[in-house]
Amino acid sequence: MYLTSQRVVSKDGQEGINSFFHLHRPHKQPKLKGPADITAVAEDNTGKLIKDNCEVEPGGNRVKSYLDIVAPDDAGEKQITAALDNLQGEIDQSKMWPITYLADGIGIRFNTDMELYKALEEEFSTLKASALALLRSARK
Repeated sequence: MYLTSQRVVSKDGQEGINSFFHLHRPHKQPKLKGPADITAVAEDNTGKLIKDNCEVEPGGNRVKSYLDIVAPDDAGEKQITAALDNLQGEIDQSKMWPITYLADGIGIRFNTDMELYKALEEEFSTLKASALALLRSARK
């Protein structure tokens, strides 16, 4: 699974959160061994788009922040939420950007523009809520 929420700005200045939920076929499940594997899924192997929720028309937008979640297709919401909560506790302490988390088959990557650094926890919470809402909606 690849689940992402992004704060984007269109060329005409419209800003909003766009979220996308993708699944991989069983034999195409991503293997996560390190942060580079999270990046590879997010940029090159997103899987099949199952559902999205977009406040800004996709395409040609500037991404101000993103939260990428890579997990087995059958990963549960509780498992994903626990991983997100673990990463959230490390946000202020991280010196490496993007911030990554990898444990129990779940990989997460979070990054923002410099202008959002003053509100990192708030931005993370906003993207997290959007991603989890889309996950719940897609699995109904």
